[in-house]
Amino acid sequence: MSKVSEMKVAITGTIGSGKSTVLKMLADEGYPCLSADAINKKLLEDATIQDKIVSLLELPSFSKENVRDVIFKDKEKKRLLESFLHPLILQEIQNCNEYKDGIQFVEVPLLFESGWEKYFDYTVVVYVDDEIAKHRLVTYRGMNLDDVNQRIASQMPTQEKLNRCDFSINNNDSAFILKELVNKLLIALREKNL
Repeated sequence: MSKVSEMKVAITGTIGSGKSTVLKMLADEGYPCLSADAINKKLLEDATIQDKIVSLLELPSFSKENVRDVIFKDKEKKRLLESFLHPLILQEIQNCNEYKDGIQFVEVPLLFESGWEKYFDYTVVVYVDDEIAKHRLVTYRGMNLDDVNQRIASQMPTQEKLNRCDFSINNNDSAFILKELVNKLLIALREKNL
């Protein structure tokens, strides 16, 4: 009997596509699941890292608002911040050695934009029609429509992500249908791992 190999699978998609919902469904099935955003948030709570960011971005003091303002206005400072934080996030992801059925999932919102697909065995794009994403973000997250439109426009187009991924999940329908699609993904991944 062959040994099950270990695979890291990235979950990505545009804002409001349902990446986090898919990750939660996978976690509910007992699969180890990480989130690049959650790792980033944890790093930003570390005083040493905050001090480094203040120095790097030449801020008067550390606050998420200060950081956000600077990186939206100054592309070079955004690049500097990413070159500091991204290796730390990636290290956390690579240090995680928990698997179920040889599989581990990592949610990486800007997977293709940051060139991180090379660190994963397979990539999954969760996608949704823009109008559905906008409705969900305004209704359930209380976001401003102008802000939502700006965020969607700033991301890599869904079709380009779909052209580059190994698997895709359409999240235009109900949670029940989404769960069925997640189960199909698990079957396909387990088959690749035989």
